[in-house]
Amino acid sequence: MNSISSEDPLSKLNQLIRSLKRKLKLLLNKHNKKKLIFFALLIFLFFLTINTTTIGSKNNNTITSESKSKAKIFPKEVIINSYLNRKELYKYPDEHMEKICFANEEDLEKKDVAFAEEPNQKLKETLEEILKNTPMEQMVELIAKQDRIVAAFIVGIAMKESKFGVYSPKKNGRDCYNYWGYKGKENPVRGGYSCFSSPQEAIEKVSIRIKRFTDKGVSSPSQMLAWKCGSSCKNHDSKGITKWIADVSIHFNKVIKANT
Repeated sequence: MNSISSEDPLSKLNQLIRSLKRKLKLLLNKHNKKKLIFFALLIFLFFLTINTTTIGSKNNNTITSESKSKAKIFPKEVIINSYLNRKELYKYPDEHMEKICFANEEDLEKKDVAFAEEPNQKLKETLEEILKNTPMEQMVELIAKQDRIVAAFIVGIAMKESKFGVYSPKKNGRDCYNYWGYKGKENPVRGGYSCFSSPQEAIEKVSIRIKRFTDKGVSSPSQMLAWKCGSSCKNHDSKGITKWIADVSIHFNKVIKANT
């Protein structure tokens, strides 16, 4: 086998140069200026073609490299609900996050109950102060067994959605213990809102769903808009979105910052 393939472009180039040299010598001997100019032009065009091809190849490689780099920075799973126009982006610095959908009910059923054995006493004191004389007061012990960030979302969202249980679904005159606008298959009422059988079931289901978000990196109300909007906030009023974030943040921040 030859060390250099017959298809090797460098081999072809060397052969062409040798051939041109021989022809140039003949032309110089014969003093044929027209042919000399013609072959000089051919050589110029040949090298121009080589340079153009090389530059194009480098540019293509650069574009491919940049595309791969961007793909790593902005993977397919990244982006956000398309609820904002560019003028409103500055209001939501945390919006660029992994897209998270609600847990389906089968996933929720497979998860273990997210309760610690004992409540966090410092967290419990904070919750008692916030939830005193509200329907959610009976849930303090259960909420205090959650991670602090989960507890913060439980409290913050409940204040916004039901004023800590003052306004909430009822079924046959009974409280459904659904203070978060939670929709699921648990004995639903009109509108699809779950009607829980007890405070224990309510905190269990709601905390598991919230933890699904926090495990994905959600750490602030501005990142929790899927709770308000579902898969997209595109058709929601931007003022309503801003107010939801602000209202949830009030007690979310109180729980996060207290006794830490």
